[in-house]
Amino acid sequence: MDFKKLLDTEEYRFLHDHRRLGESIMLLGLSGSYAYGTNRERSDIDLRGVTLNLLSDILGLTTFDQYEDAHTDTVIYSFNKLVRLFLNCNPNTIELLGLDEDQYLIRSELGRPLPGMETVQDEYAIATMLLDMGDYLHGGPELYPLQDALDDAYFWLLSQQALATPWKAVTSQTMPWSQDPQV
Repeated sequence: MDFKKLLDTEEYRFLHDHRRLGESIMLLGLSGSYAYGTNRERSDIDLRGVTLNLLSDILGLTTFDQYEDAHTDTVIYSFNKLVRLFLNCNPNTIELLGLDEDQYLIRSELGRPLPGMETVQDEYAIATMLLDMGDYLHGGPELYPLQDALDDAYFWLLSQQALATPWKAVTSQTMPWSQDPQV
């Protein structure tokens, strides 16, 4: 499917007409199942992007965080909000950095990475994890509890099983690490 052709449809007209979008869009790319390669015949198309803030936003005269179009499942973040979300390792925004080139529908010069920054997503995640580990070592909150990691791995295994056997029920069960310890 040529996703770039969607931009010319009436359904996505808002991308051209809205005063905060149009030529100000830096990046617009696939998200969800089409970005991950897990789409099915009836999968919806999710788009995520980033647009430049207006000068009035930067001066503090106006505010704009994001534009959402629920009908097309499109979310376009302001650049300022995107930076805040990056700093919190928000997966909906970090995934924008790791798309394949053909998964970008719009990519302006400002939306292109600097040379040598192709692995910025991994480096950023590692740097954030190291900072969080430092906080934990100094009495801060636990970074990624083992129970959460095991639950995530178990969920991933169930997801893979479901993808491998479409239309067949996959059943989960309570795992030993999820049970409350006996007192």
